[in-house]
Order: sequence, then C-alpha cells, then structure tokens
Amino acid sequence: MKHRFVVLALALTLVPAAALADSITFFFQGTGGYGVFADATGGFHASPGLNILAVDTTTGVSMPLAGIVGIRTGPAASFSIFTSPNLVLATFNAGPADGVVILDPVTLQPILSGSTNDNAALVASYPGATGAFLAGFDVSFVSPQIMTDFNLFTVDPVGALSVTYSNNNIFDEGFPLLAGSGGGGTITIIGTPVPEPSTLGLAGCGILLCCGVLKHRVLQ
Repeated sequence: MKHRFVVLALALTLVPAAALADSITFFFQGTGGYGVFADATGGFHASPGLNILAVDTTTGVSMPLAGIVGIRTGPAASFSIFTSPNLVLATFNAGPADGVVILDPVTLQPILSGSTNDNAALVASYPGATGAFLAGFDVSFVSPQIMTDFNLFTVDPVGALSVTYSNNNIFDEGFPLLAGSGGGGTITIIGTPVPEPSTLGLAGCGILLCCGVLKHRVLQ
C-alpha cells in the first residue's frame, strides 16, 4: 500500500511537469530573387527572409510578427554535386553565434538568436528546381516580449529550423555555388509556460504526499 502512495505522489509531481511544453513556431517567407546560397567553403546562407507570423502550435495562439530572418552555417562537412540525377547533397558544420537571427525590422534588435548545430542538411535539385534545408540550433536569446506574449517561463536550449527554396542553379564562381530563390521556412523553439495555479497545486499535493510518506517511514 505504501508503495502505491509513493507512485501516486510521483505521478502528481511529474505528470503536470511533463505536460508543460509549448512549441512556438516563427513563419517566414523569401523576398524574391536569389536569397539562398550554399558552397563548400562559405556554407549555407539564407537572407533576408521576412517573418510574418508566430504561432504556439500547442495552444493554437498566433500573432502577426514582423521580423528580418537570417540563417548561416559553418563550412560544409560534405558537398556533392551529381549530374544523373541533377542533385546537390550537403551537410554543414556548426555556424557562428549569430547564425540564426530574427531581427526587429525597426530597431534591428534581436527577437530571437542562436547558432546552427553540426550536421545541418541540404538537398536540392537543379536547374530551376526545388530544395530544402534542415538544421537544429542552439537557442541563445529570446526577447522578453516573446516570453510575455506566449506566457513562457523558460525556453529549451535547442530549437529546429527548415528552409525551402526553388529556381536552383549552379554557378561557377571559381568554385561551384548553389543559388536558389528563398520560398520560406520555419524556426521552432520549445518553451515551458508559466505554471497555472491549478498545476502548481497539483504538483504541491504530490510533494506533500511524498513528504508524508517519507516522514512516516522515518518515524517507524
């Protein structure tokens, strides 16, 4: 019976915590013309994109959010161009500290910033075709306004992003350069919302129950 109380107490404390996770996604679009570039030395570069929306995909809350988006990686770890079929496959090393940014379009202050991780991946068809880029990134900054707007208490240190593009072509710049028109993409972070009073109460009940079980064992 005592073991059942212990299990119940742990469930009361852990289940609310496990449920507290909101996925915040920033949606951006390209500005027209070539905006995505990739090569073996310079890495992957997508800029500028225009952020248009931020959505809590867990709760459904959304809001317009204007921003200037830039994404950069480090040099390529691998960069292969195939001709049958016409395909580019590449992976990239981690990017600089400000390799992932969303800037306020008026003040140019960061709304979000971070750096891409190793093993970011690119696949692209050419000529005149489409491609995609995927990467994880370390989150270094989220503006207090975003934290307030989405009622976030903390943010997970790792996020994810994706970019799609089209009209890909290979140019000879003394080295092969892939260039494409940025179609758009997403940047996603995971946040823990400020706990609701009911959640705090449930967790508190679990802690008190744990304390009661431990006290009973000590007295015995």
